[in-house]
Amino acid sequence: MTNVKLNRDILLQSLRGYEEANRFIEAERRARLAQMTDDEARTLFDGLNQGIEELNAEEKTRLAAFRLEHHLIVRQAMLRLAQAKGYEPTF
Repeated sequence: MTNVKLNRDILLQSLRGYEEANRFIEAERRARLAQMTDDEARTLFDGLNQGIEELNAEEKTRLAAFRLEHHLIVRQAMLRLAQAKGYEPTF
C-alpha cells in the first residue's frame, strides 16, 4: 500500500512541476511573440502550414471539418462573452 501512496505523491509532485514549467514557458512565449517582427511571424506561419498542399482528399476533408468545428466553438465563445458584457446579437 505504501508504493501506491508514494506513486500518487510522485505523480502529484510531477504534475505541479509541469504546471509551473508550463506557466514559465507560456510567459516566455508571450514575450517572444510580442517582440516578433512581421517577417518572423510570416516565417512561423509558413512553417506551421508547410505540407498542407500535400494532403490527400480525405485528409483535406478531415481538416476542413476540424476547422469548421473550431470556428463554431470560437464563435459561440465570443457570443457568450459579448452577451456577458451586455451586447445583443445582431443576427
